[in-house]
Amino acid sequence: MLNKPVRTKSVARGIFATILFIAALACMNNRYCFCSEITFQPLPDIKNTDKIVIFAPHPDDETLGTGGLICEAIRRNAQVTVVLLTDGSRSHDTKAYEAFLNLRNRSIKEPMGDIRRHEVLHAIGELGLDKSRVIFLGYPDGGMRALFNDYWDCDRLYRADNDFNKSDHSPYGFSYLKNAPYCGASVAANLQEIMLALKPDIIFYPDDGDLHDDHWATSAFARYAAIKTGYNGEWYTYLVHKGDDWPSPPRYLPKAGLTLPPELSVLDASWLILPLKPDQVARKGRAINSHASQLFLWKNYLLSFVRSNEIFGAYPYVKMSRVGDDPNFFRDGAPPSSFPDVRMDQKTGSLQTSEDIIRMAMAYNDKSAYLILQSADDINATLLHRFHLRIWDKKQFTRMDIKIRGKEAEYERKAGNSIMPDQKPGLAVKGNMMVISFPFHYIEAADEIMLSGDVSDPQDKIVIDFTSFRDMAFSHKIEEANQP
Repeated sequence: MLNKPVRTKSVARGIFATILFIAALACMNNRYCFCSEITFQPLPDIKNTDKIVIFAPHPDDETLGTGGLICEAIRRNAQVTVVLLTDGSRSHDTKAYEAFLNLRNRSIKEPMGDIRRHEVLHAIGELGLDKSRVIFLGYPDGGMRALFNDYWDCDRLYRADNDFNKSDHSPYGFSYLKNAPYCGASVAANLQEIMLALKPDIIFYPDDGDLHDDHWATSAFARYAAIKTGYNGEWYTYLVHKGDDWPSPPRYLPKAGLTLPPELSVLDASWLILPLKPDQVARKGRAINSHASQLFLWKNYLLSFVRSNEIFGAYPYVKMSRVGDDPNFFRDGAPPSSFPDVRMDQKTGSLQTSEDIIRMAMAYNDKSAYLILQSADDINATLLHRFHLRIWDKKQFTRMDIKIRGKEAEYERKAGNSIMPDQKPGLAVKGNMMVISFPFHYIEAADEIMLSGDVSDPQDKIVIDFTSFRDMAFSHKIEEANQP
């Protein structure tokens, strides 16, 4: 999957200038607009030969993030498939559910997961997509991060815990895999099977800047499946959750342009924009109105996605840096093979004891591999820090999870494919930087590596901040893959 061609380089500069002009007008007409240094390129034209797969965490994300895109793809006779990972059953507790039914004068009490399925089928119909192009996986709403990180093997299942789903497997007859076990390996297997069957040219999944745990996990699962299936098409991200101030202003403004929060300018993404035709904006509005249960809770928020454009991101591979025999990252700074994390992007600032990750990096030499975490302020030794790696060698995935508590670092056995070296990893901390080292031979054969980090409270009950999983590779691997 190293060779991911991106069509943006061939787009006419005149179109680019037009898009910037339109965006500028939108800012001028919108006093709430997040004007920033973020620039946009137009999303490449969709062709009638394109096969598109959209990975959505919940029923409604497909409309909020990509409803206009779906309309445009159908207009151009491209094939579109929507894959919904969770059942969406956690949006309402019993009290909110009863209030919603009373408001709608509904006497039949369907489970929340069934209601949301009916809503999404109606929504995609408004967008012009046939209901046969929607795949429901039925995994637990609110549990996807746990499945990717902690409940991977299927001999220990995650149990959903909301008012409408308390199962450890999918209770829905419409699930892609009947009785799908609630474990990460099952999710990954479903996605791999779907990608191999559909052979997509373009995939869309949640953005690295999205705040929701299920969106974070959907992004990780999509990347994992893409790597394992050898996917070499284009991939783009879409944003749904970015705090109370986005989209701004939080109301129905179909003639206004959707903008990005300025803090996302620190990310190493290329941002792309898809202008929508008036009839596409209207279709998206009707599709959002199909999600009645969600409008009952967050009407203004959902309707604020009815705008004259949609925005997508494209992230590059991070090329791992080769360093000298005795690197000093505290003196020289993080290596070029790093990726930024948005400041104050999770629960940071909401706890008395907090920490904000701003950068992750990875480097190597013939002897060791190095993992680097940088915080906005000095590293807080009372908190738990973790590094997570998923290592692909063209045959199989292995994983390495490292936990740091105080001055001690140790490997964690999270799954049957966990790497557990005999010696503890090296640990060095100074100021706002933490450096982990381990023998290079554990990743020497890697074709690609997914890297993420997180910080938790001392009791390991609350995740304070975490980064997305980013794809990393040795420079020579990327060069070899891009050879004609």
